[in-house]
Amino acid sequence: MKLWKYLLIAILIFSALIQLVYGSVLMIFPDKINTTINFGDLISNESVQMLIFIYGKVFISFALLSVLTAVLVIKDSPFGMIFTLGWVIGMSFGGVLSFIKTGNISYIFADLARALIIFVILILYYFMYYRKNKILFR
Repeated sequence: MKLWKYLLIAILIFSALIQLVYGSVLMIFPDKINTTINFGDLISNESVQMLIFIYGKVFISFALLSVLTAVLVIKDSPFGMIFTLGWVIGMSFGGVLSFIKTGNISYIFADLARALIIFVILILYYFMYYRKNKILFR
């Protein structure tokens, strides 16, 4: 069923959009991070603002890599599945580390829920579409 392939592509692109929006918010409004980490006065601390700006660029780079992973899945490349699994592992660690650092439970739920959804769809894609099509075309 191609449904699982298209669902995996859609969830990867949706994840890329989340990363793109969050990275843009960090780059345009670096003082918004103050609500979660409590750095104090970010307007006067230029080095912390630059660090947050760089994190924004990193999130935008991750968004572009997510789109590249979606393209690999479109092409039915096994690297698309490997990179998607890498995203799942990275999101899981990112959520746990963000929770440990900030104590905010919303980070762990957001990242782990997104990683779990992507992982389940990846498993369904592999068993319901990819594996069946590779056997047919041998």
